Amino acid sequence: MENKIKPVPVILDHERRLLCDVNALIALGDELQTNMMTPEAWEELFGKSCPADSAEAKAFLEKAPQAEIKDGLVFVPATPSFRKIRAIVWALLLHEDENLTVRQVGAMLDPAKLQPVMDAYIQAITASQGDSAKKEQSAEAGA
Repeated sequence: MENKIKPVPVILDHERRLLCDVNALIALGDELQTNMMTPEAWEELFGKSCPADSAEAKAFLEKAPQAEIKDGLVFVPATPSFRKIRAIVWALLLHEDENLTVRQVGAMLDPAKLQPVMDAYIQAITASQGDSAKKEQSAEAGA
């Protein structure tokens, strides 16, 4: 059966392709010791929307006054960590090589060039959400 989730190219040791399928999510949950089917796991990795008048949102807005407030909510990103980034990239690469280790992936990552890698895995995770996520994003954008 052909996988309909589109992999996302990323340059590491060479061009690789990130794929966020169920196997990747299970591997990621195992590596980070969390259940990727819970909102708390996603919030820990990426962040959460908070009421704009909450203490958490106010503290974030002090550091990032340009942050968007939409419908009374502010997205407060999670604090990134090398461990989380490495685990996400590793899990999304396992479709290429089941024997790949997190340490091997860590050796592929350049600490000074993580933003393109993070952008690629966010794109891969978004691609895995399929048409329902696109429709929801369009509705939120007013399209």
